[in-house]
Parts: sequence; C-alpha cells; structure tokens
Amino acid sequence: MPKLTKRLIDAMPLNDQPAYVWDDQLKGFGVRASANGTMSYLVRYRVGTGRRARQRKLTIGRHGSPWTVETARREALRILSSAAHGEDILDVRQSQNAELRFSELAKKYIAEHAIPNKKPSSVREDQRLFRTTLLPRFGSLRVAEICERDILKLHSDLAATKSKANHCLSLLSKMFNLAETWGYRERRTNPCWGIRKYKVEPRERFLSKEEIGRLFSVLTEAETDGAHPHAIAILRLLILTGARKGEIISLEWREVDLERRTIAKKDTKTGRRAVPISKPVVDILSGLERQEGSSFVFPAARGDSHFQGLTKEWLQIRKRAGLEDVRIHDLRHTFASISIMNGVPIAVLSKLLGHASITTTERYAHLSNDPVRQGAEEVGSVFSGWLAN
Repeated sequence: MPKLTKRLIDAMPLNDQPAYVWDDQLKGFGVRASANGTMSYLVRYRVGTGRRARQRKLTIGRHGSPWTVETARREALRILSSAAHGEDILDVRQSQNAELRFSELAKKYIAEHAIPNKKPSSVREDQRLFRTTLLPRFGSLRVAEICERDILKLHSDLAATKSKANHCLSLLSKMFNLAETWGYRERRTNPCWGIRKYKVEPRERFLSKEEIGRLFSVLTEAETDGAHPHAIAILRLLILTGARKGEIISLEWREVDLERRTIAKKDTKTGRRAVPISKPVVDILSGLERQEGSSFVFPAARGDSHFQGLTKEWLQIRKRAGLEDVRIHDLRHTFASISIMNGVPIAVLSKLLGHASITTTERYAHLSNDPVRQGAEEVGSVFSGWLAN
C-alpha cells in the first residue's frame, strides 16, 4: 500500500468495478475509483475497541476542491480519532441528515445544483414550482420520510395539468437523487422511481395564411393604438425568425450584425448559435432606437434588464385577432410549418430553429410537399376525369 498522493490518484486506471487504494501511513484512509472515473476519499474505522467494535466505512468527499489528498487526510484523522474515543461520526451525520426538511433541501438544490448547472430561466421555473406547488405540499416534511405514496398523490392531484405534473416529477426525482448523493437519504430509495409520467400529446398549433394576415393587421393597428412598441417588434420578429421567445427578448445589440444579416446568440437552449436573418427582420431591427446605457435591443423601462411585458401585450393582441388559443410559442411552430411547406429542407430548418438534433425538426416533415403524395394526386386527377364520364 503506497502513500496516497495526487499523482497516484490521477494515474489510477478505470475498471468495470470500483477499485480501492489504501494509504500506508494513515490506516483506514483510502480512495475509491468508480467505473465512471469519479475518485472519492473514504475512511474505514471501528467504533470503540475490541473484537466487538462496530466496523464502519464513510465517504469523505470527491477528489477535487475542497477535498485534496491533504484535506481529506486531515478529515480522516479527525474521524479516526473520534472513533477511538467511542464517537461514531456516521451516526451523528445520519441523525442530523434525518432531520433535514424538504424546504432546506430545496434551498440546497437551488444553490448547489440549479444555479451552477442550469439556465437562469430554468432556475426561475424550478423556484416557481417550489413556491406554488412543492413547498406547500412537502416543505415541512423530513426528506428521509417522504415516500412513493406521497409522490403518487401529488402526481395524481396534478393530473388535470399533465405537463406540470411531469415537470414536478422530474424535479423531485433529481432532488432525491441528489439527496442520496449528499447523504440525506439511503441509496436507491428515490420515491419517484417507478412512477410513470403522463403521456402528453405534443401541441402543434399552426397559423393559417389568413390568420397570419389577420395577426399582422392587428399588430399594425395596435402599434397606433398605444401598445408597447417593444412588444410589437418582438412579436413580428418571432413570426419572421422562428426564434424562441427568450432569444428575442434578451437580444443584445452586440449579437446583431445588420451588415452581414446575422444574429449570433451566445446563450440559447442549445448553446451558442448564429443564424441568418431576412430583409424584413433587418428592416425591423434597423428602425429601432438604441437606448443609451443599455446593451439590450429591447431594454426594460427601469433597471438594467430587458423588456418584461410581452405576455400581457400578447393576451390583448391575440384577443383582438381572434386567436385566443394561440400561444407565443406557436409563432415558432408557424415559422417552421411555412418553411417546410415552401420547400425548405429539414436540415436547413433545423439550423434555423437551433434544434440540437434534426430528429426534433422531423416532426414537421408531414407538412412538406412530398413528391410521392404529389404523384398520387396527379394519378388521381387522371382517374377522376374518367370516372366523371
């Protein structure tokens, strides 16, 4: 058994099964290499003395900040010293963890997982679900006592809003996985396991040619009737680009190149992407005034953020246009449907929409002018002439 060093740990080979290396200077201190490449420090110890002393194994933490070889060695020495005096650190931790409330886990999830790993809009959505649904239901419960029955009841109660029910289930499942990793629940006790999500049919509402004309007419009328100019411009751009709402609302002037007719978004749902824009889009952007001191194309009236009032304006505009079943996101679907029906290849449309996979774009394929369908129609027209005689 060699002395554990950073060089030795970094050089440990990966195997199909976890591998252990124990330190030759501090008995019981070691490192575990998982099959996925994760290195974790751990300590083995007995509580008390004699043959009947309980044997324990405790994970100190993952290799990497804050756990270096030396910090982990010091923690292992502290645990071994406590165990020699009859104090079991694992019992203390389990006792503390068993008292953790769901509301505390929610705060830890947001601070240590959501904010570092998710987009701000996704963090806000998680916070909204906590505030409106999950904390009122589970907030005061101990994390260790929440069971499958509790999750099933929540999922059932939200059956009228299947998408929301599924979102809550995904969020809870991730939280309880992390709770196990953080030691607040026993391994493989995630209460969300085995609960099936509701089947939700994708909603694809496309505006017809007549509806699009009606919407553009209402936008022109609203522009002269006092509607917010930012909202009018944003809605026009959404129709003309097929972009996601957040991509246009948060657009910054540094991302716009009117001369080359491109928009280069650095932070989209699928990462950085640059897309060409049409002349109508260039004309809209060229006609906008830049607000001094703000980098946003559509700055907020106060503060240093972007425009926030689109939803309120949209609800009024769609009512005037007789399109009360149309969501803002349906404008993106409409852009896709018009593109396909006018011969834009699936691969090209996928780039325009910023889809991570062309499979996502293929759901619009049934709208294309399929040459096989066209052939069937031509043959049918020939026969229809004979049938008429």
